[in-house]
Amino acid sequence: MQLNGNKVNENNKLGELFFLGAYILFFIASFFKTSMFYLSPAFDSLFSASLGVALIILILKNCMDSFSIKEIIIYCLLLIIFIISWKRSDSTTILLMFIFVISSKGVHPQIIAWAYLIMSSVSLLIIMGAAHYGVIENLIYLRNGIARHSFGIIYPTDFSSHIFYICCTYVFLREDKYNIWDSILILVVSLMTFRETDARLNFICTLLLVVIRYVVKFDKHMIMRKVAWLAPIISSTSIMWLTLRYDGSNIMNMFNRLLSGRITIVNDTFKEYGISLLGQKVYQNGWGGASFYTSVKYTFIDSAYMRLILMYGLIATLVIILCLVYLTNSVTSELLLGILVVIFISGIAEQHMLEIAYNPFLIMLYSNFYMEYKNKESDNNFLAVV
Repeated sequence: MQLNGNKVNENNKLGELFFLGAYILFFIASFFKTSMFYLSPAFDSLFSASLGVALIILILKNCMDSFSIKEIIIYCLLLIIFIISWKRSDSTTILLMFIFVISSKGVHPQIIAWAYLIMSSVSLLIIMGAAHYGVIENLIYLRNGIARHSFGIIYPTDFSSHIFYICCTYVFLREDKYNIWDSILILVVSLMTFRETDARLNFICTLLLVVIRYVVKFDKHMIMRKVAWLAPIISSTSIMWLTLRYDGSNIMNMFNRLLSGRITIVNDTFKEYGISLLGQKVYQNGWGGASFYTSVKYTFIDSAYMRLILMYGLIATLVIILCLVYLTNSVTSELLLGILVVIFISGIAEQHMLEIAYNPFLIMLYSNFYMEYKNKESDNNFLAVV
């Protein structure tokens, strides 16, 4: 029995290393794809190569894991849905996120968080340095006379989103050591980012992150455990209702202004494309990256939830929201729940919640679910022995 236990532990450690290798490789490639480096002639080839190698490593990792018949059936059904959505939408975002999510089985959430924090911070500093010294371009946009800097990232709000998720991960890793100096650090960084990018919604979400951290710290009634699972439902249904039912009334216009005009932009897209069951290709024009030099009309879908339903279809949307609700409801960590609530709220107005290059918490959510399931299983086995 001891030998079998050692073998299991060795397989777990090896599987963990395999996952981290694949995650680090593809994350770095994905992160740099959000920068002006993506315009380099060899970038597409390097990105495709990193994805191919990462997928091979994940296949090997999953071959080492043990799955029940029930798990295999569920994962195969989800894989079929996401493959169909990928083929119809011509976007691999949710398919790749799904592959990395299920491959994180047996990997501790803290390890994923540390890997993300180190890689994202170093990568962002390299990109900022490259932009500062003219290796890549620092795109500067003007809005109402305010200069918005991108610091080598393809768009100011994308740079701000990187900062937001780094702050979320920092708060998560500080755990009980979090204190007033951490809050001051986050507030200073977010204020400096807001001053240079004028990304208002990310700034608000970062402030909310600090507030919720203190709510969690002083909450003795475990409020987050009772309400956090509602966050993806309320966030998704509210923005979908506001967008799909937009009628130009005063109240609707007020929400539209609060969301920087996103509701009318996506409402026009909805009128043109409608909602499909299994996904569709939606043509969009953004102003980031190479589009900086064009004068096309802005039609980009900024909301993660609206991207889900318009691009990937109703079925994939329902599946993902239900999975988020189920996995969130299984979390016992008040801190992780609080951070997830902020991220789910941020998905109302920005799309990066679903992207590996930005958000590590969907992967951590599943790995946390598996870890807690294993702990309960161990407790049950112990009780049975006793």
